Formats: sequence, structure tokens, C-alpha cells
Amino acid sequence: MKDKAESLQICDNKILHHFELHSQGYIARIEYHISDGQVFLDHLVIPFELMGKGVTQSLVRKTLEYLGDQKLKIVPVCPPVRKYLKEHHEFDYLTGMNIIA
Repeated sequence: MKDKAESLQICDNKILHHFELHSQGYIARIEYHISDGQVFLDHLVIPFELMGKGVTQSLVRKTLEYLGDQKLKIVPVCPPVRKYLKEHHEFDYLTGMNIIA
């Protein structure tokens, strides 16, 4: 299933302020808001049915790649996003700093 999660695409639901990944009839999402030209990644929601299937990592990575392509800076408020950034320094340019805590 983890390989399948990698092949899924995210969409930016601009109305609800979610980056969404649809899988098996469920929606995993990162909730966000924009302030001062930065995207604040506030909250991660993974349905129970998708846990342990690589969806969390895939959603976070694809969201960061999308934001990088859009040349947007982020503020990682959500702990799972912060953890991912600590382990994947290739995205440091999105925050302008190393994530320590």
C-alpha cells in the first residue's frame, strides 16, 4: 500500500484551506491558513483506515513539493509536519531555517 500512496496526487482545496490526498474513499488532509505571504501548516488529519499505509509521509512530502513549486514559504505548526522536516532537510528552503523542536 505504501507504493500506492506515493502514486496518489494531492489537491489544494482552496475553499476549505486543505491540501487533500484521496485514497480508498477517504480523505487525508493538511489544514492550512495563509498570513503575511506564508502558508501555516496547522493540522494533519489521517483517517484511521489510512494509518500505517504511507499516507502521512506521502501527503506531507507532496504538500511540501507543491508549495516549493509555487515558491511559497511555510510555517510548520503541525507536529507531524515539523517531524518530517527535521528528517528531510531537502525542504529547509521552505522555512528558511532548520527545524529543531
